[in-house]
Amino acid sequence: RGRGRSAFALAEAAQLGCIPVYLYDDEEWLPYQGSLDADWSRFGLSAAATPVGLRGLAARLARLWRRPGALDRLRATLLRLAATHFSHEGVADQISRFLLGSSNSSLRCRRRPNSSSPSGP
Repeated sequence: RGRGRSAFALAEAAQLGCIPVYLYDDEEWLPYQGSLDADWSRFGLSAAATPVGLRGLAARLARLWRRPGALDRLRATLLRLAATHFSHEGVADQISRFLLGSSNSSLRCRRRPNSSSPSGP
């Protein structure tokens, strides 16, 4: 549930309104990257599992704590997207829109990365 590129734990966190933090050890692989309304940067945090990546994550967290309302804005965006992007019905709708060629799908094509990590695909 919490390992691999498409862990269900992400959808569970979104449904609960918990701001997700994604750590990766080979290549960042996040849902809806590049979409205008549901790009990860609008509601979550991501960092490489390296000393540099973790320091950057710590700095971003510190900035969020210092900015009044910043965490509330991330959470509000996440909760707005929970039903339309992180539920069974929402994901099915996004897939349907994508396959039918709709311009209002948040899905984007991307080549699946190779994985050498034990938590790979």
